[in-house]
Amino acid sequence: MKYCTRAHVWLRRNLVRIAIVMLLIVHGALLIWPGQ
Repeated sequence: MKYCTRAHVWLRRNLVRIAIVMLLIVHGALLIWPGQ
């Protein structure tokens, strides 16, 4: 159970980090491609 909780917290942090990276990539793509 302890390992499960630790893995869940780690996954959660990684998801947040991945989401931020994805937002930055999308933002950059929008700046490069102004249109639609």
